[in-house]
Amino acid sequence: MQKEKQMKKGESLLFNKTLQRRVYFIFVVLIILSDILGFFLMQGDSDFEHGVSIYSPKNGSVTKPQFTVDGVVYSKEGISTLEAVLLNSSNEEFKFPFTCHEVKYKEQTLLFLSSYTVQISLPADGDYRLTVYMKTKGDNVVKSVERTVHVDTVSAAPSFRMFNAGHMMTLGVMVVFAICLIIWARRGTQKRIILGKVIIACLTMSFELAIMYNLVLQRNYRISYDLPIHMCSVSILLIPVILFSENAKLKEFLYNLLFLWGLGGSMQALLTPDLSIYPFLGIHYISFFVTHGMIIVTVMYLTYVEGNRPRWRHFPKVLLATAIGSIIAFGINYLVKLLPPYEVGGYYYLAYPPVSGSAIDYLVDIFGPSPYYIFGMLLLLPIAQGILMFPIWLIDKVKGKIAKNRQ
Repeated sequence: MQKEKQMKKGESLLFNKTLQRRVYFIFVVLIILSDILGFFLMQGDSDFEHGVSIYSPKNGSVTKPQFTVDGVVYSKEGISTLEAVLLNSSNEEFKFPFTCHEVKYKEQTLLFLSSYTVQISLPADGDYRLTVYMKTKGDNVVKSVERTVHVDTVSAAPSFRMFNAGHMMTLGVMVVFAICLIIWARRGTQKRIILGKVIIACLTMSFELAIMYNLVLQRNYRISYDLPIHMCSVSILLIPVILFSENAKLKEFLYNLLFLWGLGGSMQALLTPDLSIYPFLGIHYISFFVTHGMIIVTVMYLTYVEGNRPRWRHFPKVLLATAIGSIIAFGINYLVKLLPPYEVGGYYYLAYPPVSGSAIDYLVDIFGPSPYYIFGMLLLLPIAQGILMFPIWLIDKVKGKIAKNRQ
């Protein structure tokens, strides 16, 4: 009797809509706090005018003799020279001059980003002390906090590479989880369907917070890139809303929005993740795949458990929402340039394409640099919508024919 009462109490809490709203509110507040903390902690090792940070490798990490140093440097008065310096146990110096990332178009530099990646190649294994130095145009010398790096050819863990065994295994786990969850929910009661939604929402919110606070605590946060303004970030914030909304019209619109924004963006993110500075199966790695995977799981869950379908009649609203979101993101991209690290924001990839390269580069060649290639991105939306809708339409068509033949 006591166990039955406890179970009923647990169920009432699980399906309590007021509690769900409060949990979501707390989640949003914690995300906002992570952005505030991230910005101010970034200033901890430097001042507001100048800054030098190392994101990777971590202090005390083990690496091979060839590795990369990633981070951010900035100076209001301008940067003259940059150099990564490593000292071995004999105080022998190894210097590696470098420059910040550049966004180029037709061999001309459009803008400099304060983020950097420098290739390091050391002659032997051993312990090294790593420091990054910046000389400003005002002849000030600013240096990063020193880090220790243990170079060991044998013990160093392999770095992440796209489409290697680890990457494919991670994608496989996400696919199996999605299929099992959908089958489990379809064969159950309404309570089980709601429980499936709770599982998706809790996983998404928990791991999104893990990503944000991992960035903050490691001091890898950049206000120019880590605000929750990317399409995938907005999609993640919308997942609990769309799963538990009782407004049918709002739910239908958000489903169509998430279908295009989330499905298109998440698939690209999962197939081509930029996780080179994060360890395989580390907290950031796992959180990245879980949050982006949950966007796809949410769309598939709503499609094949609740029976939602993307409709072309909602596309004009989705297009309008995308255009409004793009205008806001475009403005934020240039507003954040007023704050450290004084670089243009990368939200929606409207100010510049990904530095590592992407399909947007083809749009740049056709339409020209920002803001012109943005029109190309908007023109591609109906094509992307059609491509994403086709498999669902085909599956429904095949299922319809099978059902007809059985009659």
